[in-house]
Amino acid sequence: METIAFFEIEDWEKDYIAKAFPQDTLYFSSDKGHDVTDETILKSTIISTFIYSQMTAEVLSKFPNLKVIATRSTGYDHIDLAYCKEKNITIVNVPTYGAHTVAEHTFALILALSRKLVRTVNRGKRGDFELHDLTGFDLAGKTIGVVGAGKIGDKVIRLSRAFEMNVLLYTRHPEEVAGQEGIKSVGLDELYANSDIVTLHVPHTPETHHIVNKENIQKFKKGSILINTARGPLVETE
Repeated sequence: METIAFFEIEDWEKDYIAKAFPQDTLYFSSDKGHDVTDETILKSTIISTFIYSQMTAEVLSKFPNLKVIATRSTGYDHIDLAYCKEKNITIVNVPTYGAHTVAEHTFALILALSRKLVRTVNRGKRGDFELHDLTGFDLAGKTIGVVGAGKIGDKVIRLSRAFEMNVLLYTRHPEEVAGQEGIKSVGLDELYANSDIVTLHVPHTPETHHIVNKENIQKFKKGSILINTARGPLVETE
């Protein structure tokens, strides 16, 4: 039997989780994991968090019995990996978490921009139905640059092809898309320079930190659109 603490939990989740772990001692908290002070909870052997719990070495050191961290997300950049490796703490994530959801949200943002939906809705609320300056542009024939071809990136590519877009792809595994119609694997600079829309779908790691930065953004095609539905630190915003 394990003692498991769940952080960032909503009320509707509790019954579902309790049924899944009938033999274990469970603690539920809507707070973030780094805010916990309850000594009983700090004795947990397993903790489950979401992305807003910053599980630094300082925070994790307060859990002397910790064996496993289960993050209810795909990304795990909110967890100190080096500390966990040193203390032999296992980290598990959800590799396919929200793949369809994020891909569809990506296209919701793209369509909102290409069809000028925010401007259209705001104008309609005022009772103004003039079409002036609401033309937008078609996605068909445009080039979309997809950075990352994991679970989410792959679904974004499929949606792009359904919209009859040309796809430029930056991936560590170009052999996986070799020969696919309408998809070309290229380097990052070429992708930035030739894409009408650039969309990011990679995890946040030291290698991908500021993958879009003040230097390479100068290489972007004039008037192009940048979509980031991945982690914020992929883009240097200063």
